[in-house]
Amino acid sequence: TVIALLTGIAVFITMAVLCVFSAGAETFGDFRYELLENGTVEITDYLGGAEKLTIPSQIDGKKVTAIGAYAFEECNSLVSVTIPASVTDIGNYAFYYCESLESVAISGNVTRIGNKAFGNCNALSSISIPESVTSISGSAFLYCTSLASVTIPDSVTSIGGFAFGFCKNLTSVTIPDNVTDIGDCAFTSCEALTSIDVSEANDYYSSVDGVLFNKDMTDIIQYPIGKTDTDYIIPNSVTNIAVSAFEACKTLTSVTFPNGVTSIGDYAFAGCASLTSVTIPDSVT
Repeated sequence: TVIALLTGIAVFITMAVLCVFSAGAETFGDFRYELLENGTVEITDYLGGAEKLTIPSQIDGKKVTAIGAYAFEECNSLVSVTIPASVTDIGNYAFYYCESLESVAISGNVTRIGNKAFGNCNALSSISIPESVTSISGSAFLYCTSLASVTIPDSVTSIGGFAFGFCKNLTSVTIPDNVTDIGDCAFTSCEALTSIDVSEANDYYSSVDGVLFNKDMTDIIQYPIGKTDTDYIIPNSVTNIAVSAFEACKTLTSVTFPNGVTSIGDYAFAGCASLTSVTIPDSVT
């Protein structure tokens, strides 16, 4: 009958889905993992409740090379994690919202820290990023409100948008020579940030009195919002003020724009609670 035929098809589809799931995901102790095309392992989920965790470098004789997206999301028991030397990639949201996580030891072979990999880990007070890392993705450390210091190694070439956004206890940042891309709002609302240091060897960015500019001084990338200046005169060379450049500068009462400024980015002066008046020059388009 038609009903019997449809029932048989439904059972077949269900069994096929289950077979596909079981073929892709395996369990090793408290870890779920998948075998990648290159024969190595990606950890996809953690089922345990450890406070101090050392991630295995091998599972069933195969090298663990990746921590997958969401693998440890909301593992609120975790206080410290050691990532082995076999791992090269920390995926998006890998440790997202691990609210008790205080310290992370990252091996010297990781090349990428994914989007929001440590986002909202608000107990994380310090982290050492190894020389192997070339990319810090957008929002990687967003809302890490206890993060007081971070060392960005010379190997890093890009820092994504909101990478350190809302890290309200971050006091200083050093931009390495090789960084060629800093995303919008990379340091937005870092309330304690008073200085951004850039080496003279950096071909893309420069810093004057802690304010981050592009190299030719035409764009203001970030004004450290922890500074207590009440008045700021924007240099005559500036033509563009980036997204969130002055966001949450609570002490700023006045800003003087040169006539050469042509654009003011989104949220550029959002949350400037003391700013009483703004005169926008005719050059702004």
